[in-house]
Amino acid sequence: MSDGRQGGYSIYRFHVSIIVEIWSVLNSSFKL
Repeated sequence: MSDGRQGGYSIYRFHVSIIVEIWSVLNSSFKL
């Protein structure tokens, strides 16, 4: 069970990092 929890947590962090990257790209686009 702990393995499944750790896997889901890593996937969650992966999604968060992607959202942060997209957010920064959108911010630079709006600044332009």
